[in-house]
Amino acid sequence: MGIPTLTGLLKLVAGEFPDRRALSVCGKFDLSHFRLQELVDSAASKLVAGGVKPGDVVALVFPNTVEFVIMFLGVIRARATAAPLNAAYTSEEFEFYMSDSESKLLVTSTEGNGPAQTAASKLKIQHATAALPGALN
Repeated sequence: MGIPTLTGLLKLVAGEFPDRRALSVCGKFDLSHFRLQELVDSAASKLVAGGVKPGDVVALVFPNTVEFVIMFLGVIRARATAAPLNAAYTSEEFEFYMSDSESKLLVTSTEGNGPAQTAASKLKIQHATAALPGALN
């Protein structure tokens, strides 16, 4: 068997250790490997259903959250290219990076990111939000 992809490795670990902790947020919120796998598959399916194709670039603008991890893995599971961008960029910086990377979609947290959304709108790039089901509130 060859070297698995990152998301292939996630699938293997989820099958072997489904109940073990994959992610933990300050000890207050945990995701098992099985649940992480489900969320990544769901994110990838939604991206593909929304028109993301293999090789498309998806700009991700999130604070340091579980949603970022899930969306990053979901993008690569969909065989697209994840372009994580710094949430503190200015609109001009977002415009440069999204244009330069030829991003097809911008994904942010549900709170959004005004400068990123302004740049995406100017470049006619579709915007979507992502939230963890049963949010961490």
